[in-house]
Amino acid sequence: MKDKNIIVIDDKGDVSKLMLDLFKNDSDIKIKFLKSNIENLKKNFTNLDYLIIINEDDLDCDMGEMINLLNDHFSKKMPIFILSSDEDSVKNHKLTFSDYNYLLKPIEKDKFKNTIKYIIKVCDYNRNCSNLSNVPGISIFINKVQKELKKGTNFNILYIDLNNFKEFVEYVGIIKGQKLLFMFGQLLFDLNKKYPMSNDTIAHVGGDDYLLLLTDPNKVEIICDKLIEEFDKLIVEYYSAEDLKNGYIEALNRSGHLEKINIMGISIVIMKSSDLLNKTSDEIYIQMMKLKRIAKTKKCSTIMS
Repeated sequence: MKDKNIIVIDDKGDVSKLMLDLFKNDSDIKIKFLKSNIENLKKNFTNLDYLIIINEDDLDCDMGEMINLLNDHFSKKMPIFILSSDEDSVKNHKLTFSDYNYLLKPIEKDKFKNTIKYIIKVCDYNRNCSNLSNVPGISIFINKVQKELKKGTNFNILYIDLNNFKEFVEYVGIIKGQKLLFMFGQLLFDLNKKYPMSNDTIAHVGGDDYLLLLTDPNKVEIICDKLIEEFDKLIVEYYSAEDLKNGYIEALNRSGHLEKINIMGISIVIMKSSDLLNKTSDEIYIQMMKLKRIAKTKKCSTIMS
């Protein structure tokens, strides 16, 4: 499990003691306590940190100086949580790189802890999302698989591949390819909403490969059929009328030769949780790749199990 790093800037130590008490049983949360020395903070800030908590009331430095440091240092959004007894002051901070949360003192312990955990959960989700599809990445998915296996849940994994995606991108361009990846991610989300199950998990492995964990065996056939049906409807928007009439495009294949490439379909490989028992991650992956290679030899969208 990846550590969730929190920086606490607290010159007097009151908030530091509170943090140690609240999160003493959370082994994945790592807290770094720092004084408000600007030069030292520059050395300790990283974009890998999940959250910065500032005890504003007890800072030895000027808060305006602290804000300038934060604005200058981070190139992407960083969650900030400011603790203060002065509501007017905390509302007027000019943090340009990020929205920030604040909590007025005295601190309600449960509210404080729940808010921090929520921020970390959102941050963890966003950091693991693909910029291309807005779908969570493989790490969240693997954690989910491990949890469900430990619980003894009967589940299925769908490994979904977009056939001929590489050739498609070389034919239409990277921008249209990116739009297609985003479209497919939204299709997965839409189907998951239509056939909801709280424990279902979606992942974008990378490239044109996706994963879907389904905890209801009765949904597998429905989801597979709907995925193919909806994809086959949507994909026509990404080809010209002539391409669709021909049923193919002419593009360079992986060997560098011009070839007639079929209109894109999807391959779905189904694996049961019972197939995953006593196997390493690599063994599971190799098994899925064998099935996927067979599925990709078909000329249309295909389901393999």
